[in-house]
Amino acid sequence: MASIPLKFATANGIRLRYADVGSGPAVLLLHGWPELWYSWRHQIRALSAAGYRVICPDLRGFGGSDSPPAEIQYDQLSVARDILGLLKSLEVEKAAIVGHDWGALITYFLALYSPQTFPAVCGMSVPYVLPNPKEGPMAGFYARAGDNFQYILYHNEGMGIAEREYDARPREFLTRLYCAGSVRCKDPLIKDKRRSAGGWIDRFGDPVALPEWLLQEDIDYFVTEYQKSGFRGGVNYYRNMHRNWQQNTSMRNTVIQQPFYLVVGSKDMVLSMYGGIENVRQHMKKSIARPWDPQGLGTGGISVLANAGHWIQQECAEEVNEKLLAFLKDVFAAPGSRSHL
Repeated sequence: MASIPLKFATANGIRLRYADVGSGPAVLLLHGWPELWYSWRHQIRALSAAGYRVICPDLRGFGGSDSPPAEIQYDQLSVARDILGLLKSLEVEKAAIVGHDWGALITYFLALYSPQTFPAVCGMSVPYVLPNPKEGPMAGFYARAGDNFQYILYHNEGMGIAEREYDARPREFLTRLYCAGSVRCKDPLIKDKRRSAGGWIDRFGDPVALPEWLLQEDIDYFVTEYQKSGFRGGVNYYRNMHRNWQQNTSMRNTVIQQPFYLVVGSKDMVLSMYGGIENVRQHMKKSIARPWDPQGLGTGGISVLANAGHWIQQECAEEVNEKLLAFLKDVFAAPGSRSHL
């Protein structure tokens, strides 16, 4: 977008593209998959207008940032070092951190790995739960899916299988994925749940029309960027899920100590993957020390947005902005926090 200038920096040995808008206390925004810095376009404007310095990179493997060739170069530690290196290059010592989808998982890792850098933490869509100490997450996905298609397992079938499908049909893939659940769609070509029936794109139907929150120019931007970068870098994040679990050995029982806030959509498919919102609440009681609940309503630090799906910061931009600004105002205004943050 012409109104949000993009810059480049070298961090942790790779080149990262990022937006850096506004001045004041720093807020770092991390996107998910298959997304870009652009997914935060509404928040960049709102937060910078409210007096914050908003830093929003393309993660490695996405958009204008470098895409290292090896699968193992997309583990959470490598990505975390990118982010810390970027902040160092910008002379930012502390920042509130906000992440959506994969960006949320990286956010939680950073909150534990470098808590002095990130004294306030907000996740969107994906909650923080303590890792299973006995087995990595892939075992559970295999057990639940059986012979049926599951996109995380599809991404782990072998180098090149998933991304070849997405690279061949980026407009269909992104349009169908973003619109699924938001608007009425035509019947999909593949209705058989079994993996043997095919890949992922044809399990979605074409939307009859774009949802109000997604303009044609938004789709065009995402498609153009993915036509240039391809999908392999982003898919490689999924190929490191077991490796990330192995890296978390020293953190498996570690509770996030910073003020914490989670925003989710009531229709987000991720909630079902975590057993529903009540199950998420129970997990967070064990994994979050300081849930943000300024009115003492017993929310457990969670806001559930009615009728919102997965792409929450785009679908409900005004509501998300309002809640995020309230969280930031509170944590920055807490006693001693202005110097702390």
